[in-house]
Amino acid sequence: MSLIIAAVVLQAGWSAPAQMARIKKEDDAFFRHLPKNNKKREEAIALHLRLPMHERILEGWAPSYESKGQPHALKLKSGANVAGKWQRTRGSLGAAFVISGGPAFTVSFHTWDPKGGIVFRRKAQLKGSTLTLNRPVFDTIDRPFTKLYVVQVGKGLALLPSADVPLLDRMAKTPSERAKAIAGLTFKRA
Repeated sequence: MSLIIAAVVLQAGWSAPAQMARIKKEDDAFFRHLPKNNKKREEAIALHLRLPMHERILEGWAPSYESKGQPHALKLKSGANVAGKWQRTRGSLGAAFVISGGPAFTVSFHTWDPKGGIVFRRKAQLKGSTLTLNRPVFDTIDRPFTKLYVVQVGKGLALLPSADVPLLDRMAKTPSERAKAIAGLTFKRA
């Protein structure tokens, strides 16, 4: 499944290394026009670099491939209690949401791989069965996204990132394939 996700990321044209290269080019242009060896240059550089790299990667991101509507043929759960910890892992890669509050939620999103981890802090609103983040996040498994759908999976709930809806639609043609794909793509309560 990870090869399929990697192919989709490449098709979508978004990758963290490509975004880092874009940022380096923008940084070089920004720094070139500053006066050399003075306090204003140091202040401007400090202000420019204040955002962590993982936040700067997302600066120019637009949700071009995020699902425009809600996912097809899924049991969406409106008004569910989404507060708590949600997690998904694939091998040594993983991500987790810690959601608190309501109706305006505070979200802490953690993502990790064998080399380390990143934390994003966001605000979110739940409308119907869609939890919408105020800014995008990305994890080591997936592309950036701003929406999570609350879906009924068996007797429990799961959160499906909107970036995975097109992948789910392509991967799963039968109900059994869909159930298996949903199990691999969603965040479950931890």
